[in-house]
Amino acid sequence: MKKIPLLAFVLFYLVIGVKAQYSVLLNFTGTNGSRPWGSPILVDGKLYGMTQFGGAKGMGIVFSVDTLGNYYKDLLDFDSANGRAPQGSLVESQGKLYGMTQRGGANNLGCIFSMDTDGAGYKRLFDFTSSTGLCPFGTLTLSGNVLYGLLYGGAGGGRGCIFSIHTDGSAFKDLHDFSGGDGDVPTGSLALSNGMLYGMTPIGGMYNYGDVFSIDTNGNFFSDIFDFDNTNGAQGNDGVIVLGSRLFGMNYMGGTYNSGRLFSMETNGSAYRDLMDFNGINGQFPWGRLLFADGYFFGLASLGGVNGYGCIFSVDSAGNNYTDLHDCTIATGNNPFGNLVRSGQNLYGMDYIGGANDSGVVFKYTDVTMGLKKVNMEVSDLEVYPNPSNGSVTLQSSTVGGPWTVAIYNELGQQVFTKTGTGILNEKINTESFASGIYSVRVQTQSTISVTKLMVLQR
Repeated sequence: MKKIPLLAFVLFYLVIGVKAQYSVLLNFTGTNGSRPWGSPILVDGKLYGMTQFGGAKGMGIVFSVDTLGNYYKDLLDFDSANGRAPQGSLVESQGKLYGMTQRGGANNLGCIFSMDTDGAGYKRLFDFTSSTGLCPFGTLTLSGNVLYGLLYGGAGGGRGCIFSIHTDGSAFKDLHDFSGGDGDVPTGSLALSNGMLYGMTPIGGMYNYGDVFSIDTNGNFFSDIFDFDNTNGAQGNDGVIVLGSRLFGMNYMGGTYNSGRLFSMETNGSAYRDLMDFNGINGQFPWGRLLFADGYFFGLASLGGVNGYGCIFSVDSAGNNYTDLHDCTIATGNNPFGNLVRSGQNLYGMDYIGGANDSGVVFKYTDVTMGLKKVNMEVSDLEVYPNPSNGSVTLQSSTVGGPWTVAIYNELGQQVFTKTGTGILNEKINTESFASGIYSVRVQTQSTISVTKLMVLQR
């Protein structure tokens, strides 16, 4: 029998044997920011984010810090005139950051601003009024030179609106005014796909538990595509994501245990599916958009989990194989209200409170096996051989039949190979163009049965 090279054995051990690790990158103190409500974004190895309070004036800040927790920089202190109390995340394009504040600006009703990633060049692009809509409670969506967003109040009926504006602050357009029956006081962000915008409202709609809506980017063809009724979920707070022809999102409340739900539906609102119900133990009151990578959703629950202070979780695309990745604590940060951002085997996010000064934290969750978990043990006989390999490998399984898809991912989670086929799986793959390293091989069938195996390549 051929011996496995020592280096390959060490690499394999590192992948399956290293325990996941949660670490605090930055503790907010009040002076350097306090109460981050939103998410960091990752740009060129740095995390950029905002806090709702703290800073020189106590009205919030824009900050940056590297992915090791070093080189913190206070990029901007809000002072009311330039905005205050941001409750959302930044977006970046060509070295510019764009964001919104809930209050402050010329009318103390919030504003849109831009600035350079080094903290220079701040510009207040637009000040909200009661007639344009006011008090944004979410994040902008950028497409080309146009920003799209939601306003919590004001506008035509006083119940908020959908808007667009150019990145230079010109051409503000009210795309739709909510009336209550079609949604009310929208929060969060919009998802853009094929010229259509998709979002959620926390209340309003047919049953007053919120809805999912769509509208085109010109403000036409608005549709209330799905109404929550509490049993099927309530309070969609921070938007949906689009994968193919389906929308995926989370309810803050409602569902089987009235603690929130993960759901999916077609982009026209049909074929609704309950993917998972939160019950307190597995998290409670999830807030934020889902992150999708390698067949898994990753997200945050603001409460619940083992300690009751929220958790980081993953679940596969069919709503199965839920994993509580980390339980929040007061000492290391708790009550996350935002999303996760991923780079390789690292997830980054923010906790609203807790940490060393009870003012919130920026955190990193590292797991070198991320995305490599078996999704369904029904495909237990999948073989990848030879493994390790220095050339071609063969994938073989007697239980995988019918249409199937093979996808191979590198250590950064990037897909480097994909192929579809039919019949019993017995596929030889030439990997000579792949670099040495550890890969995950994922096999998916039409019936959503799937499995992931590790593959080690050594030249």
